Amino acid sequence: MLAAGAEEGLVIPAFRHELTQVRAYGYIIDVGMRTSGVGSISVAVHGPAGILGAMTISGPADRWNPSAMHAAVPSILERDRSIATELGSSAAWFPLSSAFVQASGCVVSVAGEDEARLAQPRCGR
Repeated sequence: MLAAGAEEGLVIPAFRHELTQVRAYGYIIDVGMRTSGVGSISVAVHGPAGILGAMTISGPADRWNPSAMHAAVPSILERDRSIATELGSSAAWFPLSSAFVQASGCVVSVAGEDEARLAQPRCGR
């Protein structure tokens, strides 16, 4: 899959960095990555056997921008935890507390930035 992505222009080191950040923070924020003018935040939905799927919330990037998404992260992760619990999963897999995520303000990827900057962590306020 990575080879196919590389053929399409995927920068493998940057992609691996993004995966590391998603695993650490439990979510990914994108602005314009798949669709121009659309902001989205996605979290994995876990069940008893592991990841079942994903929950994505998207909207117009002028309103659903990184600042708005960061403000919503604690609520989204709390809802994700309750869905996982309802599905019979242990909440022990969740990587960080909501308080840490709220304070971290980590943006994983934003389209249009050069690849060198994409490979750098962009956390903190």
